[in-house]
Amino acid sequence: MRSLLISWAAAWPTITVLLLLMDGTIGHWPLAMRTLLLTGLMVPLMTLILVPVLSHLVEHLETRRT
Repeated sequence: MRSLLISWAAAWPTITVLLLLMDGTIGHWPLAMRTLLLTGLMVPLMTLILVPVLSHLVEHLETRRT
């Protein structure tokens, strides 16, 4: 359950920010091309940066709590 919440906590703001940044540039592209670009940016960003950072933060907070 914790990994699910961490993944969601990384995905939601990432998707929101990417859509906000790209809307004016690729808003007219076909849906398949927009999602290809969005997921091509989002998956590496989440996998390599956001999920490890959030996981470390959660572990640190849990350690301090006990």
